[in-house]
Amino acid sequence: MPARRLRKSQAGASGDWFEKVSGSMGITGACDAVMVLSGKRGEETTTLNVTGRDFDPVEMVLSFRDGFRQLRSTDSEAWRKEQECLQSPAVRGVIMFMKARERWEGSAANLLEELCEIQGIDMKPEALGKELHKFREPLYNQDHIFFQWRKSNGRRLLTLSRDKEGSLVI
Repeated sequence: MPARRLRKSQAGASGDWFEKVSGSMGITGACDAVMVLSGKRGEETTTLNVTGRDFDPVEMVLSFRDGFRQLRSTDSEAWRKEQECLQSPAVRGVIMFMKARERWEGSAANLLEELCEIQGIDMKPEALGKELHKFREPLYNQDHIFFQWRKSNGRRLLTLSRDKEGSLVI
């Protein structure tokens, strides 16, 4: 099992992690399996790309903390989307806001005022609406918070509903 360093240049910038393997002697072509562990020093998570002759390629997300390794996901794209959702101040604010409520209705500006009190979110009402729309599936699937837009007297109103039982509450 030979170990090899990766190129320091942007060789893998194209997205092909095979290009990161250093050497010009056909190392990757002669191996039964190739594994590339890539991440930045000091970061908790890293990606392990594995491919071989006898199995399909896989990209795994691993975390390293206090000397322990943990497999986070075998679907790196889904994991990245989940992390993006969890890092969203709008999503975190709505989750906290809806913990004490079953239902809320108002404009995006009204919701933003409420969220500013809870979490100090700094965004425009339009951006809040777009952020909620972008993460509506994980909000419902993971936190059981459903939202919908409707018009009333020429105004766009946002309705947030909490679904504790797994059935939709509108």
